[in-house]
Amino acid sequence: MHVAIIGNGFSGLMVARHLIDLGDTSLSISIFEKQHQPGRGIAYSPQSEQVLLNVVAAKMSAFPDKPTHFVEWLSKQTQFLNDDIELLKNSFVSRSIYGKYLNKLWIETLELAFSKKIYLELFQLEITDLISFETNICIQSFNNEFKVDKVILATGNQLPGNPKELTEDSMLSNRYFQNPWNYKLDSIDTQKPIFIIGNGLTMVDTVIQLREQNRSNKIISLSPHGFHILPHRNFSYTLPDWVSELSQQPTLLELVSAINKQLKSLHKHGISAEPLIDSIRPHTQRFWRGFSYSEKVRFMRHFRHLWGLARHRLPFVTYDIIQKERINGSLSIKSGKVISAKPVENGIEISYRDNSIKQNKTIVAAALINCTGPESDITKTNSSLLQNCLEKGYIQQDELKLGISANINTFETINAAGKENWKVFAIGSLLRGELWESTAVNELRIQAKNLAAAILIN
Repeated sequence: MHVAIIGNGFSGLMVARHLIDLGDTSLSISIFEKQHQPGRGIAYSPQSEQVLLNVVAAKMSAFPDKPTHFVEWLSKQTQFLNDDIELLKNSFVSRSIYGKYLNKLWIETLELAFSKKIYLELFQLEITDLISFETNICIQSFNNEFKVDKVILATGNQLPGNPKELTEDSMLSNRYFQNPWNYKLDSIDTQKPIFIIGNGLTMVDTVIQLREQNRSNKIISLSPHGFHILPHRNFSYTLPDWVSELSQQPTLLELVSAINKQLKSLHKHGISAEPLIDSIRPHTQRFWRGFSYSEKVRFMRHFRHLWGLARHRLPFVTYDIIQKERINGSLSIKSGKVISAKPVENGIEISYRDNSIKQNKTIVAAALINCTGPESDITKTNSSLLQNCLEKGYIQQDELKLGISANINTFETINAAGKENWKVFAIGSLLRGELWESTAVNELRIQAKNLAAAILIN
């Protein structure tokens, strides 16, 4: 069997690893990744030591059945050799260190494949299209094509969508950066501010990296809700089981009511929502799949932002950096929306609504960086592969356009006719519409192992 994996971030790497663990000499694996180092993807490529994971090391093992794997590797690294193991478990290490861990796993995976006589090769190519035949499938790049038996779409997060307020000439400007992880700010005017759209975790990482690059510009960050991300707090308290008191498939209203009840109890004792979120996480995918379409729409409209605030936290040291930036005035975080943007000489002119003063303002920024989060609607992404697959009917978007439809037990994609495609599989953020929580290591490591097993069984 010849399996092609498109994407070699965390998901692609770990699917390959589990395929090799479970497979034999009849297995061949070709991995296609255009941009990033093996295993790292966008998330773990930063070279900055100050851009930290927002999950403690104890929860970052790449293997679901080896929970201490990452911490054990960490304890053997030079900078951590003499550190207490319990301290390491509760540490927020840098994304670049985690990238080194994944790179080590890639080297081990190559060695394992060689020892088992399993063909494994990484191609630095961008796959742009698929052609499905009766018994196999052809994957195409601009100048190459490969015949394989099965294809795994492990494409990861797409770039942020371009805000509709941006004109075409502003999007083509060399002062606008759609990719917040890849920008060049050579010779920009230090007297003009850098403008960021989005106030989430990516904005935080971007601010930190800008300062590490000695960018002294004032930074303005804008989003509809402003900035409400809270720091992690070290609570040893574990919430007693309350989920079992709910029905197997609670309605959205029942779940929200139960959550509010637990929140009131925690707040009464001065405790934040973290223990509550920890108690919900193992059940989130089940809850989501039990919601009706109208409930999912209601969740996205009214509760998505609140869930994000409760779910995403910052290491306290990172939170402290952002707060100090705000206090000294070098970072201004605003609630509002962009009205328009157009390129001007040596910058980009941005008009926006400032909700705090209920007025429209116009400034000329040295650069505009898009940190609004990954685009999930395939028709609006930059991925010619996904768009071509959608146009040909090999895949279909889920009803909320959060990703693509799939059988979550076999990971087979669902085609335009509503049937399972036994040649094309999906993992990770592409399954967000099916599972909602499908982007963190905790979910991806389980998916990778189960997907590998499902492919080898078929």
